[in-house]
Amino acid sequence: MSSAAASPRFALNHMVAPQLDLAAFFALARAVGLSDVEIRNDIAGQAMRDGTPATAVKALAADAGVSIITINALQKFNFWSEARAAEAVALCDYARDCGALALILVPANDGTGVEDGVRETNVRTALGALKPILAGRGITGLVECLGFEICSLRNKSEAAEAIEAVDGDGVFKLT
Repeated sequence: MSSAAASPRFALNHMVAPQLDLAAFFALARAVGLSDVEIRNDIAGQAMRDGTPATAVKALAADAGVSIITINALQKFNFWSEARAAEAVALCDYARDCGALALILVPANDGTGVEDGVRETNVRTALGALKPILAGRGITGLVECLGFEICSLRNKSEAAEAIEAVDGDGVFKLT
């Protein structure tokens, strides 16, 4: 049995050069020797915010020889509402159509929903609602525990318990 660990996989996040359009960002990734990228829905003037169709993003990625591994992010995912559900559907549709493998799920990080009991209920409700949205599109939900005291989902153990509670193995992963 080999004791050698698998090499880590690195991706370039569009936030490293938010001024670059996608074609230039993808070219930058290739120039630094990477073939995996993370695109974002929070950069003004960029794809997703400017209405670029997902199929056009997929074609740009293919032309550049990069894979879109994630879209960052569904913000405040654990504060579930009809509006959040609609946003999740739109982001997951976009992720599927541009070839992304996963959607980053970022919890509220503003001091709200941090109370014992509230945190756990909120994350379980959200993950339970997100599960069929993600699974139906073949997208993995990457649950991001930020760790800050004001974050409504600080600990990976709470996120892991919530994933287990909604039978979400295979749909959700921790980051």
